[in-house]
Amino acid sequence: MKISDSISFFKKYNYLSVFLFILIFWFFILSASGSLFSGYHFTDDHEITHINYNLTVQKLGIFQVTSQWIHNDLLTGRFRPFYYVHRILATRLLGVNFGWWSFYTGMLGVLTTFFLFIFCQLIRFSISEALLFSFLTTLGAQSAIWWQLGPAETIGTFLLAAALVFAALSELSSKYKSLYEILFVFLVLIMSLSKESFILVIPAIALIKVWLSYHLKTLVWHESLKKNSLFIFILGLFFTVELLLVKFYIGLTPEIGYAGVEGFSISRTISATQNLSQAGYWWIILACFIGIRLTIKPPYSYSLPQIVNVLYFPIILLFLVAVPQVLLYAKSGIVQRYTFPGILGYSFLIISLYNYLNKTYQVAAKLILLLIMISLSFNLTVAWDAAHTFAKEGKSTTALLRTIEAKIKVNDRILIVSNPHLSYEWSFSLKKYLNYVSNRNNLYFHSYVNKNNFFFQKVESFYEHQNLERVQNKNDVQCVVLFPYQKDIFLRNSSWFLRNKFEEYEFGNFNRNLNKNTKIFLYCKK
Repeated sequence: MKISDSISFFKKYNYLSVFLFILIFWFFILSASGSLFSGYHFTDDHEITHINYNLTVQKLGIFQVTSQWIHNDLLTGRFRPFYYVHRILATRLLGVNFGWWSFYTGMLGVLTTFFLFIFCQLIRFSISEALLFSFLTTLGAQSAIWWQLGPAETIGTFLLAAALVFAALSELSSKYKSLYEILFVFLVLIMSLSKESFILVIPAIALIKVWLSYHLKTLVWHESLKKNSLFIFILGLFFTVELLLVKFYIGLTPEIGYAGVEGFSISRTISATQNLSQAGYWWIILACFIGIRLTIKPPYSYSLPQIVNVLYFPIILLFLVAVPQVLLYAKSGIVQRYTFPGILGYSFLIISLYNYLNKTYQVAAKLILLLIMISLSFNLTVAWDAAHTFAKEGKSTTALLRTIEAKIKVNDRILIVSNPHLSYEWSFSLKKYLNYVSNRNNLYFHSYVNKNNFFFQKVESFYEHQNLERVQNKNDVQCVVLFPYQKDIFLRNSSWFLRNKFEEYEFGNFNRNLNKNTKIFLYCKK
C-alpha cells in the first residue's frame, strides 16, 4: 500500500471535508463564546508579556531568554523545557497580540483533533469511528486547553497526536519510512519535554508502536517486538532518563502547592480514578461490555477467544495510559486539562468496543452510538459554557486595563490591594502587564494578611517592597485597584481614602473560588 495513493487529495476529499468540519466546529465555539477575542487574562498570560519584554525591551537573544526561563522553571521543581522553548518562539512571532495567540491556540486544537482522526483512519477505523474517537478525546471540560493560553497540555497533546500519525505512517509507507520513523521519535521526545505527565505516556506509545506492526503488518507479537526493538530501546531511554532527572535532580514536590507526588493515599487514588473515569465515559464502556456479553453464545470456545483477541490490546493500553496519570494526579485531582493524556486510553477502548459491536450486534451498536452522541452533546455544552465564562473574564480584564491606561498618566501612583492567598498569580500578572505593556511603573502593593505570610512576602518582594507605607503623602495616590474581596476591608481601614474624590469602576465576571461573578473594583482620581 502506497501512502501517496491512500491520501491522494485527502482521500478523494474525505480528509479535506473532515478537516473543514473540525475547523468550523472549533472556531464556531471559540468565536461564538467570545473566547477568541477575549484578550489578556491574569492567569498564565503574564508569562507572554514578560517574555516579550525580555525579547523586545531588554533585547535578549532567544537562546538566553530560553535558558533563563527553563532554569527558573527547574528551580520551582518543574520539568517543562520544550513548553518554554515553544512559548518563547511563539512570543517571538506573535508578541503580545492576544487575538493572534488565541487563533494560534485554536488552530492547535483543530490540528490535534484532525491528527487523532487521521490516526484512527490509518489503523482501519471508519470515518465515523475516527471522528468519534477524536471528539471523545478533545471535547469536554478538557477543551479549555484550546482557548487558555497557558496550559502545557496544549502543545503536549498536539505533539502526541502528531506522533501517533507518524507511527502509523511508518508502518504503512516504504518510500518515506525512515523519515516517518525519525519524526515519530523526535515528536515523542519533545512531547515528553512539554510536561511531566507526558513522560508517563511514553511506555504506552512504545506499546502502540509495537501493536501497529502487529495490526497493520499482521506480524505475530514476538516478530513485532523484534522489529521495533530499536524504538523500544530509544523510547525506554527517554523515559528512564527523564524520570530519573525528575525524581533525583528536580524532585517530586514542586514549589506549586497543588502539584507533585506526595506519597501514596488510597482515598486520593480512588478519587483521581473516579475523576478520570468520569471524564473518560465509564458508563459508555460499561454499556459496551453489557452489549458484548449479549453476543456471547455457545459454543463459548469459539466466541470468547474472538472477543479477547479484539479487546485485550485496548484494555491493556487503557491501564498503561491511565494508571500513571492517576498516581501522578492523586494529590491535585484530575480535572479539566489534567484529563490529558489519560483520556486517550478511554477513547480508544470505547471506539474499539463500538467497532466490534458494529460488526457483531447492530442493535447494541446503535444504542452505544446514541449514548456517545448524548455524551458529546453534553460535553459540547460544558465546553461552550467554560469558554463563555473564560471570555467574559478576559473582556473584564481588558476593560480594567484599558481604563487604567486611559485614566492614569505614566508616572501616576497606582495602589494594588490584594489577598495573596486568593490572588497570588494575579498580583504578579497585573504588575507585569502595567510595567511591560502599559508602561505604568509607579506601582505600590498593599495587603491585609500577616506580614510574615509566605505568599505576601513573595508578592511584596516582586513589587520591590514598594508598599503603601512608602507613600509619604497618600493624597498622591491617583488610582486604587481592589482585587476580589478587598473592597470592604480597604474602605474600613483607609481613613486617608476620600471616596468622593475618586470615580468608581466595577468589573465583574472574574471567575474566582467557584463564583463566576467575582468583582474587581477600580478607583481613579477625578
